[in-house]
Amino acid sequence: MHDLPFTMIDRDSRRLVVYWVLTDWCNFRCTYCPENLHDGRSRGLEPEWSVISGFLDRINTLAAEGWLIEFGISGGEPTTSKHFEHIFARLHPQAYGIVTTNGSRPVGWWKKLARLPDTVIFSIHPESN
Repeated sequence: MHDLPFTMIDRDSRRLVVYWVLTDWCNFRCTYCPENLHDGRSRGLEPEWSVISGFLDRINTLAAEGWLIEFGISGGEPTTSKHFEHIFARLHPQAYGIVTTNGSRPVGWWKKLARLPDTVIFSIHPESN
């Protein structure tokens, strides 16, 4: 038997981490980025709001049952999704919202959002065009 703290598995955890690649379209075309993260081949396949809303309802139900929820979205560039703003508005305050973005949106765009994500991770793309 090991006495190290990381050998213990907590099966009673009520923490859920969701990491959703919301879109495969990006407004940058960096050569080092895999095509499936920016080529938009599935852009038309982004779920309709009714599907997203049902999924968020399930997440919010878990939060109401005492689950700690971390909900992150990325892409492509997730801020290009027509549903971006509504996702975080629906999750607040039940879930901790995280987005990974290329930072191409101007500050004014972010200021107009009804609800900001709790954490915004800016990925740096020196080759963007």
